Amino acid sequence: DLIEAALKILKVLLDEGRKPALAMEMFGWDGQPALDRYSKGEIQSEEQFLKEAVWEKNWGGEFKDYRPLVEFSKEHGITLYALNPPKDLVRLVSSKGLTEALKDPKMSQWGITEPISLEDPEYRRVIFPQITACHPGYPDRVYQPFYEASIFRDEGMDKIIKEYLKKKPQEVGPLVSYTGGGHIQYRLPVPNRVQKSQPPGF
Repeated sequence: DLIEAALKILKVLLDEGRKPALAMEMFGWDGQPALDRYSKGEIQSEEQFLKEAVWEKNWGGEFKDYRPLVEFSKEHGITLYALNPPKDLVRLVSSKGLTEALKDPKMSQWGITEPISLEDPEYRRVIFPQITACHPGYPDRVYQPFYEASIFRDEGMDKIIKEYLKKKPQEVGPLVSYTGGGHIQYRLPVPNRVQKSQPPGF
């Protein structure tokens, strides 16, 4: 069970006297204020928490599947980070393509001001066929915006992790990232992006 595995990692880190944080793909950046407030006990109702976290729009699955991670983090003072860009931004990329979407004011409102490169041959070799396999038979131009949305999501997750690494005190960490396997396969999507920004030996 993946949840149990994540809980075990967090428990081991706590038992070692470390101060982990947890980043979850299931929450969008627009849900971060709700995560902060719920962790502090400022929101008592789970229903209210999910409403403020924009759960239905950004993820929509059964929260009970992920409740143990959220509650464990709350109980042990583990900071929770929303890992995913808001669904509105992802839809913008999948409909307009990345180049046009990045011109939208909504992007800069979320701190996305730098260009995002689409030049990653190995990433394309692995990820693009997976996208086309979902709905076979269309020309590449149909799949291209969805591929670019995939890049955008991985870049967005990378952004949160890099910001954490940049600001965390030396005695704090590590950050445990809880995502679907597609975001870490072959270390290509998120891990490589984080690695490239870190000093040698990271």
